[in-house]
Amino acid sequence: MSDSETSEDEYSDPYFERISGKKAVQWQCGVAAYGRFEPDEPEYCDHEPETMELDEPAKVSPDGEISLPGFPGECPECGNPKEFEINGLGVILR
Repeated sequence: MSDSETSEDEYSDPYFERISGKKAVQWQCGVAAYGRFEPDEPEYCDHEPETMELDEPAKVSPDGEISLPGFPGECPECGNPKEFEINGLGVILR
C-alpha cells in the first residue's frame, strides 16, 4: 500500500499518525499540559509527562475513535478522566 492509500479500517488524518500503531506513548494530563490553572488553585495539576507501554498498539477507527488498550484512563495526580496530551496530540476520552 502506498503512502497516499489507506485501508477502509484506518483513519487518514495525519495528526493521528502520532498515535496510531504505537505501543509506547508519552502522555500527560491535559490540565497539566496546558497550564490552565495556577499552583494555588484547587484545579491545578502538576502531572509530569510519562511514557507507558500499552497492552496492544493504539488504533484509530475510520471515524476517528482512538483505542488505547491499557491506558490508565485518569490522571494519577488529579483524577482527570477525560483530557490528555498523548504523543503531542490533545485527546479527549469518552
